[in-house]
Amino acid sequence: MTIFYVHRGYSDYLEYSIRQTRHSSPGCKIVLLGDEGNRCLRHLCQHELMSEFSAAADRFAKIYVHLSFSSYEFELFCFQRWLIIAEYMQLKGQAASAFCLDSDVMVYCDLQELERSELAGIDFTVCREVGPQFTYFSSPSVSSDLSRLIFRMFEPGGGRLSELKKAFENYKKGAETQGGICDMYAIQEFALHLANKSRDLARVSPMFDSNFAQLDAFQALGRGKKVVWKGRLPHYCLDASTELLPVAGIHFGGASKAFVPSAYSGSPFLSFRVLKARVITFLRRVKMSLK
Repeated sequence: MTIFYVHRGYSDYLEYSIRQTRHSSPGCKIVLLGDEGNRCLRHLCQHELMSEFSAAADRFAKIYVHLSFSSYEFELFCFQRWLIIAEYMQLKGQAASAFCLDSDVMVYCDLQELERSELAGIDFTVCREVGPQFTYFSSPSVSSDLSRLIFRMFEPGGGRLSELKKAFENYKKGAETQGGICDMYAIQEFALHLANKSRDLARVSPMFDSNFAQLDAFQALGRGKKVVWKGRLPHYCLDASTELLPVAGIHFGGASKAFVPSAYSGSPFLSFRVLKARVITFLRRVKMSLK
């Protein structure tokens, strides 16, 4: 099995995530499809320049229609990463399965063991029906199928694009000022198409959490869910009881990224890059507080 990350530049949470994945899934190959900005992490994983696998992503950029309150660059790249992964798998002749992880997730289980125990006969995974944070492909052909669906979504003059434009217009009429049409639309549509060949990782045990800041039915602590550590595995406490549920993976999106270091359970390490990133973040906060 190969585990993929797709990321631009260096981020301290990316380094923590890769280190955590190395710790929890030691038998897996980890590939970072990145750029010169994160080439410094090549000692932790196999580093590849995403620009060498971006032919399909570049073609997609020419037809992409921005239908989101998020920035054009952010939303476009969220779609393009799936095309980059598929192209890498095709050009490298990869025959094995793969997990594609967001750069701000922490994984606490062996993903190869998860494949054996929970994903027999499964081609694809989501998290909470639409989440792409912990995405499994049983083969490169499944990844290619998702890429074709993404291109069909934005096919010029296509019926699907018309539907998406109408959906965004209706979305703008509401009170929302964030979100819109994003790659989660493709993820959900693909999962529904695969039906019983797809599995929701939020429903397995230990569970995968798509959003640390979203409380759901769990107890809160500060700006996220309360975490109780038993050994090296985090647990959430149900709000209505004292029952603890084990957690196999957590997505620290948005401002929750600040919690990533405290959620790390791998071997201790010293990193000048992490220290530098922390100092820069601290100085930015001080500067903002003085304004």
